[in-house]
Amino acid sequence: LAKRLLSRPGSVTAVKPDLPGLVIARVKFLLDNPHVLPAYHRMAANGECAAVWCRIGRFITLQGSSILQIMFFGQAGGAVAGGVAASTLTVWAPMPGLWGAVGWWWYVPATVAYPFLVPLLVTFGLASLLPLELLRRYRSKWKKHTQELNREFWIQADQETKDFFATTATADEDWVRNFFGGK
Repeated sequence: LAKRLLSRPGSVTAVKPDLPGLVIARVKFLLDNPHVLPAYHRMAANGECAAVWCRIGRFITLQGSSILQIMFFGQAGGAVAGGVAASTLTVWAPMPGLWGAVGWWWYVPATVAYPFLVPLLVTFGLASLLPLELLRRYRSKWKKHTQELNREFWIQADQETKDFFATTATADEDWVRNFFGGK
């Protein structure tokens, strides 16, 4: 993950870019047909999405997906660390029943002495899933936009462009799908 996030040769991604002629054809297509672009949205449809689509044929924001992945791993790690700390941390507490009434004390896990910690840790763990769910929803939107843009592009492309670039239309499909964790 760190290698993928920190080593991005080229403009914005490690994904192999399409041939320059195809990139230029996509740019011209967007300039001639701005109505095919979805309405602006900070994460689902922005300028980076259009630039990445021109470059690799996928409508996605790489920065946004990277940020959501980092947020998920950070929050999930915090939830796990908090759970481990709370379950292994012992506190000095009075014993229950008669022994506690006469002054006997013992060490117990913090989650036993303070049971309200358990729902707090569960809530924090569930909150760590929010970036993952957002990423899943945005991936669905990006896939839909990619399919629509590619369909419109290839419908309107001239025959010379279709003949010359037909082999690059899906050349990196498996690699890109694995890179973004798609199915």
